[in-house]
Amino acid sequence: QQRGKLLPLEMVIAAWQGQIANCRAKLLALPPKVASQVLGMESYVEVEHEIRDIIYEALDELAGDCVPSSLKIKP
Repeated sequence: QQRGKLLPLEMVIAAWQGQIANCRAKLLALPPKVASQVLGMESYVEVEHEIRDIIYEALDELAGDCVPSSLKIKP
């Protein structure tokens, strides 16, 4: 913080708690989402691709860095 490079501890804790909560929610949402998407599929490869797509979608949504734009260093 002295050189403007550290984030306040409370902000870091809140950001990580938010990330963990979002991750938990995404993981808990996977079974019903996957089940509804693969229910009629007969091919193992089809099911595998659908599951992979759903997982990557969830990971993409969680990929943010949680740093507020007001605190990001502008080039």
